[in-house]
Amino acid sequence: MQVLETELRQIDDQMDQLVQEFKNTYQRPWVAHPAIHRSRREGGSVFRWRLRGFDGIGQSWLMFTSDMLQEALSREGVPLRTRLAWLKIERRGRILTFEHRRRNYERLRLKDLVAQIEALNALEDQWRGRGSHAE
Repeated sequence: MQVLETELRQIDDQMDQLVQEFKNTYQRPWVAHPAIHRSRREGGSVFRWRLRGFDGIGQSWLMFTSDMLQEALSREGVPLRTRLAWLKIERRGRILTFEHRRRNYERLRLKDLVAQIEALNALEDQWRGRGSHAE
């Protein structure tokens, strides 16, 4: 379980580094920018995009392929070369999101399994403490 926790933290760090790489490469204000959406509902950290702004506070989380984001890139005249570079960043972000979700899912399933085993152990202890003859 600790190995999975460590791997999840490492992937979070890689996601943060990818966002920072974008911010170091492209000057503000951005038409759109990547950010990390940390969401229990979505199974952990997710690489997403936000429109405009400097920090994206209060804005929707968007997939790079969303119509809204693509329309903004077209409307603002973002060059194809830049779009292709951002697509590479998005692809790296998708891979990291996949790896994060996979490990998070495994961690959750292991936690469930451990809880089930502990419940079985408690039941066995209860029965043995009462001198059950059910064997």
